[in-house]
Amino acid sequence: MTDTIHHTTPADYRMALSALRGCQAQLRAAYLDAHTAARHLTGVRAARAGELADKAADALAQCERLIFIVTDDLHADRAGARDA
Repeated sequence: MTDTIHHTTPADYRMALSALRGCQAQLRAAYLDAHTAARHLTGVRAARAGELADKAADALAQCERLIFIVTDDLHADRAGARDA
């Protein structure tokens, strides 16, 4: 079995960024919904909804970091293409 090396193209980066931005929007909505639920509940249920909001916030932060990194990769790939 031979290994193939896949080079990420600018089109791949753009597709990934589009998908990640979709994730970002959905995670932001999930965070806001869970936070709203927590405000309207009491006791254990409020705590659970708060935990869910925290997890959504963590996932949103990770998604935003990945968007930043992939955007930087795209810019670096474009700069490398210009220099070549």
